[in-house]
Amino acid sequence: GQHRLSLMAGSSRALRLGFVGAGAVNFGGSGPWDHASRLEKISLLEVVAIADVDTEKAKRILETRKRGARGDMYEHCQIYTSALEMIEKEQLDAVFIGIPPNCHGSLVRGLDIDLACVRAGIHTFIEKPVSVSPPEVFKSFEKAMKAEQAKTGAVIAVGYMFRYHEAVEKMRSYLEGRTVMSYRASYNFAYTHADHPFWWNKKSSGGPIIEQATHLVDLARYLCGEPNIGTISALAVGAGEPAGTLSKVPAVVEENQVEDEFRVDRVTTAHWKFHEHGIGSLLHAVSLHGKEYEASVEICCDGMRLALIEPYRPSCQLKVRTADADSEQTFTFENADPYFEEVKAFIETIRTGDRSLVRSSYEDASKTYDFTWKIRRASEVV
Repeated sequence: GQHRLSLMAGSSRALRLGFVGAGAVNFGGSGPWDHASRLEKISLLEVVAIADVDTEKAKRILETRKRGARGDMYEHCQIYTSALEMIEKEQLDAVFIGIPPNCHGSLVRGLDIDLACVRAGIHTFIEKPVSVSPPEVFKSFEKAMKAEQAKTGAVIAVGYMFRYHEAVEKMRSYLEGRTVMSYRASYNFAYTHADHPFWWNKKSSGGPIIEQATHLVDLARYLCGEPNIGTISALAVGAGEPAGTLSKVPAVVEENQVEDEFRVDRVTTAHWKFHEHGIGSLLHAVSLHGKEYEASVEICCDGMRLALIEPYRPSCQLKVRTADADSEQTFTFENADPYFEEVKAFIETIRTGDRSLVRSSYEDASKTYDFTWKIRRASEVV
């Protein structure tokens, strides 16, 4: 199982990378995410293949990258329509899977690209969420991933980038040895430019908690440990309620074509108790106009309050109030790039064999996935 990893350790040849998906998460264009640009800052990597059903888009992306400062990385890059064909034909060391969640994380043939990669011994970076299948169905997929990983020794990392954010590292150091009294997270989505129809349908995205608020649910686990599942309660404002009326859903979404039960909830609020700590709570809303959404996390302990403000933005701040002062300290993180740190950790794990560098394993991400489903289901109980 560890054989493939130890072969790479200490090797100085370029790693052969493939991308599944030529969209924004892998190649940028909307939001701060863009794995390719981060990888271009790391030496001894070559991109040998991109798979996307939209081959024209993939070709355009490739031409743009070839003209860029690191065009040399894409010199031998091939375009594939089928990701499965790509992994059969190319001798890939690592793959980045950045496609809608209903296109992977399933035992259905063709929707099992992550499993196919791990089975082939290819180190795999997977964007969140890990699936859209209900937990009772996903369980068998997770089991299959675990079994194949045990055989091939492939590294699997999931894109929970906040675990690599300097501000979150600082929060963890403040929390060491303390009991958290409350964890409160808030995410307000700016929806007027959300022109991906898949996002507006729970069948394809899983809904806002599973697809989007998952980052803040994951942070709850990372900073405060596991929730007591039996204590989760939640409420939602559905699309059909007066308070759920949105005036500026992009026309391309055609939300009126989505069956009522699968239209995304406009507001979800949830709370729960942690096993080792106090209470956790989450508010997710689809209400802002424009492009900039808002996110924050506040943690209270006896004699201390930590407030993480706008972790998605370069202007991210951590405000800390401690027992010995009424005033607060403010830390800024202009140069923090958790998207770079997460891919760097993945590549270094492949090169060194040190699996502790990956902060979000598949097994761990699956627990966050399960937690988000519990919140969604609790909110859907009328």
